[in-house]
Amino acid sequence: PEGAERAHKHLGRLELRCTTLASVAPQVAQAAPLCWSLSDVSAWMSASRFQELLGRLVSVSPPGSRLCWRHLAAQWPAPVLPRLEPDAALARAVEAVDTSVFYRIGVAHVV
Repeated sequence: PEGAERAHKHLGRLELRCTTLASVAPQVAQAAPLCWSLSDVSAWMSASRFQELLGRLVSVSPPGSRLCWRHLAAQWPAPVLPRLEPDAALARAVEAVDTSVFYRIGVAHVV
């Protein structure tokens, strides 16, 4: 109930777009740190395309932004990109409280 209430308070800020992540990324305002949540996006693309997508998101994200991704069907290696600093400790902490037994979670910060 707490999570639902928090989400409900912010529904007015939700913006739905029917497009690809790669095309929406350059349109996002860069005034403040961004938080990207990519839930199982990697299952729909190759490891190289997933790495390329992360690179595009990092390129439009100001320092302090965070990317979080979940792997279900695909288990791609941690990305190695300029300005992207993996946070394995936070990923483990999120996995520890996550209710899914299938997902593997990755977290990284834009520097």
